[in-house]
Amino acid sequence: MAKEGVLSGIAGWRFGVFPIGAVATGAAVGGLGDAVSGLVQGFIPAVPSWVVKFGMAFMAFQWLPGLVGTQAAQMGGLFLTYDGVQELFNIRGSVSNIVGGITGKVVKQSPPTFQGASDPYHSLLDRKG
Repeated sequence: MAKEGVLSGIAGWRFGVFPIGAVATGAAVGGLGDAVSGLVQGFIPAVPSWVVKFGMAFMAFQWLPGLVGTQAAQMGGLFLTYDGVQELFNIRGSVSNIVGGITGKVVKQSPPTFQGASDPYHSLLDRKG
């Protein structure tokens, strides 16, 4: 039997038919990948964030199952893959345009999650004195 990771016990929690534990642990793994993506973007802004997200998803699928558990790693990888696809193809913007065309209403789109050097974290680092 393969050794399961530290989050495998939590990942097995269910509420009826809903895999609450798998979603929660996957969100934790995905959040960690998102944080690493933000760090990479902060130091190497030329690399598109979707590239980093796909790289983090690959790492989650390949190397994290033994560390955090198979379900947590797969859910985290799926979250990161979805995030990368969303950033690459701007699915929300496309759906918003389609809905706006059908209804005649402009749907407000949320701003991107990372603003590069204009985000508050970097503005604190850029201060002198």
